[in-house]
Amino acid sequence: MKRLILSALACTSAAALAAATVSGQYNMTVSRDRLLNAQNEPQNWLMMNGDYSSTRYSKLTQINRESVKNLRLVWALALGGMQDVGQNGPESEIHPLIDNGFLYTSDGWGTLYKIDARNPHKGEFVWVNDLGVPHQGNVSRSRGIALWNDLVIANLPDGRVIAVKQNTGEIVWDKMVATANEFGTREFFDTAPLTVEDKVLIANGAGDAGTRGWVAAGSQTAK
Repeated sequence: MKRLILSALACTSAAALAAATVSGQYNMTVSRDRLLNAQNEPQNWLMMNGDYSSTRYSKLTQINRESVKNLRLVWALALGGMQDVGQNGPESEIHPLIDNGFLYTSDGWGTLYKIDARNPHKGEFVWVNDLGVPHQGNVSRSRGIALWNDLVIANLPDGRVIAVKQNTGEIVWDKMVATANEFGTREFFDTAPLTVEDKVLIANGAGDAGTRGWVAAGSQTAK
């Protein structure tokens, strides 16, 4: 079975961000204040675009023009998501989010992964949650995830928006949001969810397929 490979070399920024090793149990959640000041935590990467200004800029300096030539593969983990991907392959255009040495990522079919990257010599899965996206009638597509408090929030290829517990991967809520228009054209998500205050923002991206674009916000605690 073919696999996607998540490696410290392929995800250079993830490797650098996860390098800060911590000890003991980590209990701080991804709060409003942490997201507002995400640029002040260069050892973490709490949002898909880095911070609310979407600069995707890291203040870390370990990898620079001089040191980049010394990068090498340190460890790799195999992810799923390669089944029934079609002629274009998996559209898994996502880099991991990082909170205190733990990586959170998704494959093209929406399976969520939490990876312990605190050991500089190997990564280990903490949990994996296959969210049961039907392959028939859907496209392998993942454009990002979001963190809020103790939740990992994801848009799924079948039109659902879902939240799972950051520590265990347990589903907290699962809502079907995308619909089909009067011509039978499906909406889908081409952007990562964005968490703001106690809301999660999502957007329909199927404009090329003949649907109307929209942006919606919903409570992150509603079931």
